[in-house]
Amino acid sequence: MSFSIHGVGVSNGIAIGHAHLVSHALLEVVHYQVPQNLIEQEVKRFDQAIDTVKHDLETVRTQLPSRSPAELKAFINTHLMILSDHTLAQDPKNIITNEHCNAEWALKQQMESIIEQFDQIEDEYLRERKHDVVQVVERIIKALLGRPSQVQVIEQEKSIILVAHDISPADAIQFKQHQFAAFVTDVGGATSHTAILARSLNIPSIVALQRARGLIRDGELLIVDGTQGVLIVNPDKDTLSEYKLKQEQWRGNPWHGCHQQQWKPCLLPDRYYFGGQHLGNRLPHPEGKWHRHFDRNQQLHRHHPHQCGNPPDWNQRNQRKSPHRIHCR
Repeated sequence: MSFSIHGVGVSNGIAIGHAHLVSHALLEVVHYQVPQNLIEQEVKRFDQAIDTVKHDLETVRTQLPSRSPAELKAFINTHLMILSDHTLAQDPKNIITNEHCNAEWALKQQMESIIEQFDQIEDEYLRERKHDVVQVVERIIKALLGRPSQVQVIEQEKSIILVAHDISPADAIQFKQHQFAAFVTDVGGATSHTAILARSLNIPSIVALQRARGLIRDGELLIVDGTQGVLIVNPDKDTLSEYKLKQEQWRGNPWHGCHQQQWKPCLLPDRYYFGGQHLGNRLPHPEGKWHRHFDRNQQLHRHHPHQCGNPPDWNQRNQRKSPHRIHCR
């Protein structure tokens, strides 16, 4: 059966390929009682998972190419600070000790408590940072379950579309070493870290699809229209032919590489808290982002929002004999 799901397109382009479902560890968490004589061992297991994730994130940070956008390192630093905060690094151990429960369950309960605090924040952009907490928790739970932290090599990656509940900055950075056709996620928004990183990957991407991972089966044929924010599952022959033509036109457009470039965010602050009453210094608001555009020599320029104009009318671009600058958004 063919159907479509609408989300938020965060990276332009069209991709056609087969679905590969990314594990969602939070759905696999079960609750079981831990005997009193094994509580100390369970706490130690939790500490080892924290250390493993910390080591993985630090490794990703040190392996960032020197020319990587500065915000990539800032995202990893933010996750490291969340990981070190007592609300995640210490409080779950108290739950393990007091409730005699397994580490995965204790961590999930603590995460839900933190998310409730974020949901009470009025500012939409800061409230959305709860997804960063969920991404860190997901990584810890994978370590507790013994799952590999590295992105696995998949055969014929160019025809693979990743379908995930969410994708963390560390995972997105690792995607740069692969050649996936596109990725889509259930959560996220235009200002989320996932969206910002999707643009840096320069592959078609859609976020905020809500239930895509639950509706799509592994291996199903997908069309990702990152420009319109539409995901088509099991397209019929006519739809497939139409999008193959659109894909060829997109690839043949000499301007699409520039148009693909999106907003570049300012750097995150040096400190980030979310425990107790201190839910964090204000992170960059969408209105505070920087524009970026290319001149005719494809040199990158940055300007404050009020200094940039709108993108050109692509249908009239040939009428401009020598445009001095091409503005992108």
